[in-house]
Amino acid sequence: MKIARFVLYFIILTIVVIYGVSFAVKSEYTVERAVEINADYETVFPLISNLKEMRKWSPWHKRDPKLVESFEGTDGAPGSLHRWKGNDQVGEGEQEILSIRPDRVDIEVRFKQPFETKNRSWLAIDTRFENVVAVTWGFSGKIPRPFNLMLLFSNFEEAIGKDYDEGLVQLKQLAEQHFAEKNPYRNIYLQDVSFQPRYFVYKPINTSFENILEDALKISGDIEKKLNDKGIQPFGNLVIYIASQSENSLEAHVGFPLEQKASFQGLNNSVLPEGDYHFLPVQIGEYTTADIQKIMANKLGKQEASRAIIDLLEYAQIRETGKGLIGVFVLK
Repeated sequence: MKIARFVLYFIILTIVVIYGVSFAVKSEYTVERAVEINADYETVFPLISNLKEMRKWSPWHKRDPKLVESFEGTDGAPGSLHRWKGNDQVGEGEQEILSIRPDRVDIEVRFKQPFETKNRSWLAIDTRFENVVAVTWGFSGKIPRPFNLMLLFSNFEEAIGKDYDEGLVQLKQLAEQHFAEKNPYRNIYLQDVSFQPRYFVYKPINTSFENILEDALKISGDIEKKLNDKGIQPFGNLVIYIASQSENSLEAHVGFPLEQKASFQGLNNSVLPEGDYHFLPVQIGEYTTADIQKIMANKLGKQEASRAIIDLLEYAQIRETGKGLIGVFVLK
């Protein structure tokens, strides 16, 4: 009996000590992580305010391919609910949107396994610059005593922080992919310039937007040779002037601008028209000449390219590698 009482007293004392120590250890925690995303607000906000969209970048979904989920309510509105039940890595619980503001979404996360807790999560969004937003993901909660003693042996906040960092990286990738698909020409900035008339020697070709660069480069060497034979230097890079456009083809003039008028056997003479132009810098390699009409439609609201000028600004590099900067000048 003495041994039994000793064991009982020892167990009671141990429980008392554990609970006593648990009151000396913090039970509340807060974690915040942030990421900067190269996309606009309209692309990012639905990804952080809709529970079904959030699961696409959640760091936990890939940890249990057999995760069981259900949704209730109107997604993206207060009261919408997401329930899940999975393996030991994801546990069991539910999350509910409490409130949505233009700059913040507040969520209550209720875990059932491995132990019952009620926590707060939030996602805040801030527009830093044009097409750049910052998203902050936060989480705060309380571990019931005596389970909070786990904080003595593991960095709970750091572990959650790693998961949040992983999730935000996936959010950034997803949002930037959506933004690129929505606006594939976001890196092309429209500018306005004025041209003075320039003398121009050229060869005419019939071609298409898909083949215009390849066809122009095929004859550019012969045109350069004719200029070199007369000791005349071009007054600029190779230029493609689109004289006219039909449904399936282009009449284009391929040649070089000159500082002074000159005549060459086998080449035509003209003057590149003066005027006010829209200027679109296009990086060949990232885009192709087949994209020119799409870029014009996106930036100018039109696809008609007659009297447009394509200036191979990095002519030597394009001739050597097939990649480089061109300028598309569209008469206003």
